[in-house]
Amino acid sequence: MKITTKTRYGLRALTYIARNAPSDKEALVRIKEISESQKISVQYLEQILYKLKEAEIITGKRGPNGGYKMMKEPAEITVYEVFKVLESDVNLAVCSPEK
Repeated sequence: MKITTKTRYGLRALTYIARNAPSDKEALVRIKEISESQKISVQYLEQILYKLKEAEIITGKRGPNGGYKMMKEPAEITVYEVFKVLESDVNLAVCSPEK
């Protein structure tokens, strides 16, 4: 499993959202804030966050008061889940322990 830029950026964005979510459960983390802190273009980040939203990992709202927040608890999200959402080709090799 090779982690591409898209997956790395997705993981970084999710980590940022989880760590910087305001204490108000309804408050959102703005995409511009994520973009600037992670040095990811807003346009590219929009594509990534759209896919994560479609997978119901995050939820978001567009507009001047828009942003994103987690739909799942961060501990419930696996790297593999994010990888499956953001990558078009998922091929895993099953390895068995040597005896």
